Amino acid sequence: TTTFYPAQSNLIDAKAVTDMELVGDVNSEVSLTASFIKYEDNPVTEPAPNEGVKYVDVHLNVKNVTALNILEIRIYYTASEVSDETSLVPYWWNGTSWVQCSDWGVNTTDVGAYGGYVWIKVGAGTSPSIFDLMGTPIALTTATAAPIPEPPTTALVALATAAAALAYFFLRKR
Repeated sequence: TTTFYPAQSNLIDAKAVTDMELVGDVNSEVSLTASFIKYEDNPVTEPAPNEGVKYVDVHLNVKNVTALNILEIRIYYTASEVSDETSLVPYWWNGTSWVQCSDWGVNTTDVGAYGGYVWIKVGAGTSPSIFDLMGTPIALTTATAAPIPEPPTTALVALATAAAALAYFFLRKR
């Protein structure tokens, strides 16, 4: 159990075992227990939307959840795990499908042996919300760039092509 205090730097460091940290901003003194899990593989049967780099879980046990303003989950990665830091995208499991986290970013500054971390801010109105952190797997994935689609052949393109062919035909007859 850890106690977080208002207007202080509140941190739970679980990097040694799970490559994660939890940073909290609270509006009143609050005691909480945070459990961290680092899975070897995807913990659910549904594949993540992109290639999974890490699968983790944060479980909060807190009596006064309204005392929590924002929690920031930090998932650290190494250069051997990630070749393109800008491709990292976090998803959370809502019980039926993977959903992209709503408030997140990537800190690419090296931190010790880590290449950086992905941060996910969790509050009452985020996805996931503080209320979802009761055993919620998170997938840190690498998104691949979507191929540029071929332009569609529309009626307008077909009409312009036909008009150009007719103009060419009539101009040649002159």
